[in-house]
Amino acid sequence: MSLALAPSADTKALKPKVLLAIYQKQEKDGLQARLAVFDRKQRVADYSARLQEIDGEASKACATSLSTQVDWSAISDEQLIGLNVPSFCGEVVNQMAYLCGKDDRYKAEAKTLKGVDCRFSESMKLREQDGQLQFTTLKDEPNQGDFINAILRNR
Repeated sequence: MSLALAPSADTKALKPKVLLAIYQKQEKDGLQARLAVFDRKQRVADYSARLQEIDGEASKACATSLSTQVDWSAISDEQLIGLNVPSFCGEVVNQMAYLCGKDDRYKAEAKTLKGVDCRFSESMKLREQDGQLQFTTLKDEPNQGDFINAILRNR
């Protein structure tokens, strides 16, 4: 099956030879190489900001402050490139927000939590230690939200 797109006014205006010349100049000047370099510091900043957004949404839903901490030094560059860390690590507070929205008793439970520590490991676990939820996850584990939800409902 071939998928052909009809040219639009924008694509008709493109001149392949001009684009190639621009690219080759950028490559010669080193711009393409600089753009291709992975910026770990920026990725961690972006992911941290996204986790803060997720925490803020959950804090609002649960009427208490919830925060997710990640040991960024324990996450490899390959993991930062290949995984959407906030979608994994933010799932605990996402599930807590879901439960808080369904039943006020979870709001009371959320107030007893100090926060969430998230790590990547060889197995998925969610444990509580001194009011801190310790979440370990891994890339290929299915149904992470259901797993977290079941544990939070039964804590």
